[in-house]
Amino acid sequence: MKLKILVMSLFLAIPYDTNGWSQDSARVTPSVKVIQQIQAGVVPIFTATNSAGTGAVFHESGYILTADHVTTNAKGLALFGLHRADYEIVGRVPERDLAVLKVSDLSALKTAIRIGRSNDLQLGEPIIVGGNPGGRGIVYSQGIINAASIEPSWPNILVKSFWRNETDDLLGKRERSTGGRPDFIQFDATTNKGNSGGPVVNFDGALIGLAVSKSTNEEGTNWGIPVDRIRMLMPYLIPAEEIGGFEVGLQVDMLGDQAVVLQVLEGSSAWEAGIRSGDVIQQVDQQLIRQGHEWLIGLWGRKAGDAVPVIFSRGTKSENVQLELRAASGESLVQKEDKVPGVHYELYDGLFPSIPDYETLESVDQGIVEKVELNLVDTSDKRSYSIVYSGYIDFPEASLLRIGIGSDDGSKLYINGNLVIDNDLAHGFQTLTRWVRVPKGLVPFRVEYIEVGGDRGLALTAAYDMEGKRPVDLRFFAEKPD
Repeated sequence: MKLKILVMSLFLAIPYDTNGWSQDSARVTPSVKVIQQIQAGVVPIFTATNSAGTGAVFHESGYILTADHVTTNAKGLALFGLHRADYEIVGRVPERDLAVLKVSDLSALKTAIRIGRSNDLQLGEPIIVGGNPGGRGIVYSQGIINAASIEPSWPNILVKSFWRNETDDLLGKRERSTGGRPDFIQFDATTNKGNSGGPVVNFDGALIGLAVSKSTNEEGTNWGIPVDRIRMLMPYLIPAEEIGGFEVGLQVDMLGDQAVVLQVLEGSSAWEAGIRSGDVIQQVDQQLIRQGHEWLIGLWGRKAGDAVPVIFSRGTKSENVQLELRAASGESLVQKEDKVPGVHYELYDGLFPSIPDYETLESVDQGIVEKVELNLVDTSDKRSYSIVYSGYIDFPEASLLRIGIGSDDGSKLYINGNLVIDNDLAHGFQTLTRWVRVPKGLVPFRVEYIEVGGDRGLALTAAYDMEGKRPVDLRFFAEKPD
């Protein structure tokens, strides 16, 4: 009897998976363990237009990452097993093929996939890809990282070698920018139509990328969006303040292991609550904040006038505060009387691989032009240069606008002193847009632009809709010259 009890005790002490297999069995390989860990967080996506793809649940409150081309901006369903759950589109960045969805029905949601980093990927590192090929349901494939950062936009590596310059060594800036050439992870795990939006996961069970496309000319060549780019675009994908019509006044690090506060606007509600740069956000209401994007999730769905309990730490001490969600300003206080139509520009001579520190530079030309347009500034004798445009945009009404900046090469857009769009570093012409809530009247803006050589282009746009079918006619004003 004692021997039987001992055997049963040893049997119960051995860890088993849901199929009854011992985790020590030779059949339970590392890849099996990874799939067991993530499989409840990989979901088929079906839109009302019969498009099928894949999503990765990345937060237990129902947030799902997918490729924007999967959603086609349409309502649809996510499947948890055979349980159907309607989703809403939280945010989209079509220019980077990314979207975030949210399901409110959490009855069948069992797990979320932890978001990792893509800055330290190893060539040959094993990965698992989950997808919904042909809409048949989730299947998995295994492969390795073939290239940690590849740019399919180049015709070949020889052409790229002729354009090599200092930008190739700006790894730190590439990591923390939403601009630059669109680099991808290349992997050889099998993907097919329907895999788009599926997670690329390392053997720690962390999301390192999102599968989006494959080569039609080469076998086993598949590409995924690196997760660091997704992390940096989270404020675009979860626009809590813009949609909710409120302002908090702080910026949180999207790449760190914690939600570290990078910047607090003096006089903002966050400032008056006592939050400062370097503090770590730990909790919003009852929700734990572990990474930067969870700060945005904590604010999603709230509205102006709400007061939210926030816990943050400074060193070894924790603070509990009430954070007021102040309504975004509806009317500009800038007076038009002392302004003139147009935009002030300053031209800087030199090769700038990224947006420079203008405080250390002296402009070679300046003046006022009609609008933000390159051909209005004489750069005929220059191959590489930088231009800063500044002044005021006269918005016809307080509204939520889809504002974008397109450039070849790098650019940044500031509105009311806040960095709104980071399209920095050398690249071919590419546009980046996001929702921005603006007041009526004159609003300060600044556009910084670099031309590294070759083609050149710059465009500042605004529209009332995502697709740009209802554009805003931007009118500019500048300070009167001395």
